[in-house]
Amino acid sequence: MIIDFFFNKQRPLGSPPIGDLDLMTQQLSITTLEAYLLKSDPKSSRDQLQRVRRIADFIKTQDVAVLQGVWGSNVTPLQDAVSETHTVPPFCAASTLISFLSYFLNIILFWWCKTGGLWFSYKKSFRQLWYSKHIFSTSIAARSVQAILIDINSQCSGKYLLIFNTQLDEDENVQAKQVQEIHKFISDTVSQLNSARRDGRLPGFDFARTGVLLTGDLAMDAGSPSYIKLKSLFVAKDFYSDVRDKKKEGEQVQKGQTKGKKKTSDEEETERVDTDSYTYDPSTNDLADGQPMRRDYIFGLDNYFGSTWHQQFMKLEATECLIHKTQKSHELSNHHAVTATLSFQ
Repeated sequence: MIIDFFFNKQRPLGSPPIGDLDLMTQQLSITTLEAYLLKSDPKSSRDQLQRVRRIADFIKTQDVAVLQGVWGSNVTPLQDAVSETHTVPPFCAASTLISFLSYFLNIILFWWCKTGGLWFSYKKSFRQLWYSKHIFSTSIAARSVQAILIDINSQCSGKYLLIFNTQLDEDENVQAKQVQEIHKFISDTVSQLNSARRDGRLPGFDFARTGVLLTGDLAMDAGSPSYIKLKSLFVAKDFYSDVRDKKKEGEQVQKGQTKGKKKTSDEEETERVDTDSYTYDPSTNDLADGQPMRRDYIFGLDNYFGSTWHQQFMKLEATECLIHKTQKSHELSNHHAVTATLSFQ
């Protein structure tokens, strides 16, 4: 396993809240998108710069953007377009040289840094405190899982956000191994952050005030056996299905309908053919080609259960979680973005 980490040596902004501020509900918006920025793919190359501009405009509407499929093509224009409102951290920053050189340099840079096509940006008022990564032992494209800890005190008083971003391979057997490696990587990250807190490298940091997310293109359909196993292993909350189910329950209450035995969200996912939830769908996206499915996710992790220990995180709720579908010929990517509004309280 390869792990690199980064500390911001300055005192973090996220000091403990004062008085009633901790009782306030504060919100943050986040999106995940497989950006499909490949030069070698004819569909991806077609009007790619226009897509990049649309992606940048979309990112500006979000507090945090978590991307996959960013492999060096037209990344410099993306970075430049969001530079006034968002920070792109050093580990995934593109070259700022003139365009005809930056394309080649970005491909070399991202390969050398082994980003796995993963990319982050966040509001300028936020601050990165930690970064680490793990490169999967089996992957056709040197894919990885990355962790970034952000101080979001400027918007959510005294709070932090820890994001695990990844993109899994299509093969189910390879996926299963990668999911186990992610589980181990989260364990290592939690241990390292607790150690950094104890020895003073992360003053003020506390998991009780830290929301934890697992995001990305997991290449598995909602309700599939792989999806159910992943949710069970991580004790993960699928914000899209959680918000949808709560909305459905509220509508039933308003209509005065009586409730029978409540089904689990996994049972409902397996039974329901919800085409509106597809994040990859050729019928609604001209750049997509293949089996339609919901394969892009924002999961909330309230706890981590190790073999001999347990770590509790701040419980997050999503007040909204949507599949961002655009008109044909105005796509951001061959995937639809997932957006969530998270409540910190």
